[in-house]
Formats: sequence, C-alpha cells, structure tokens
Amino acid sequence: MLAACGDDKLVSLWSVTAGERLNIGYHADRVRSVAFEPGSGVLASAGNDATVRLWDATLQPIRVLRGSLGPVRGLSFTTDGGLLAAGCGDGAVRLWETRRWS
Repeated sequence: MLAACGDDKLVSLWSVTAGERLNIGYHADRVRSVAFEPGSGVLASAGNDATVRLWDATLQPIRVLRGSLGPVRGLSFTTDGGLLAAGCGDGAVRLWETRRWS
C-alpha cells in the first residue's frame, strides 16, 4: 500500500500491485505530509489546515489532533511507533505519545 497527498486536499491510499486507488480521505486545505505508524496500519496526515489526522487502513477517521500547530509541514513516527512528530509552521516540532491513544 502507498499513501499520497497533495494540493487537492486529499489523502489517497493506493494498491502498488494493482496500480489503483483504494480509498480517499479529506482535509480542509492542502495536505503536506503522510506517515504510516510502524506495525499498526495507522496512517497520519497533516497539512495547511493545522490538523494532524489519524486514519485506519481503510482511511476511516480515528482521531484529529489540534492545537496551536499552524500549517504542518512534515510528520514522522519513531521506528517503534511510540511517538509521532509534527514539524509545524511556527518552527516548533510537536510530539505525541501514541500509546496514550488507546
């Protein structure tokens, strides 16, 4: 599976083997980054709408993270999936402990 995002406000999941789009999710503005949580199938997306959105493997919404993020330019999970980092428009990096979500 491949995740893609862009100026069209969409998060898209694609089948790499079939070459077709499987599902889409929406943001209110340009989506700038996507990242899979290692070992879980959870996808995070973020962008200019100042949200980080969490999705399951079929792009059903799980949670929306808000705060004083401003536009979010990048996302990354730690290799163990314990933390999610977001590079924000104000120059800060915000961290969430993913284990607290369950």
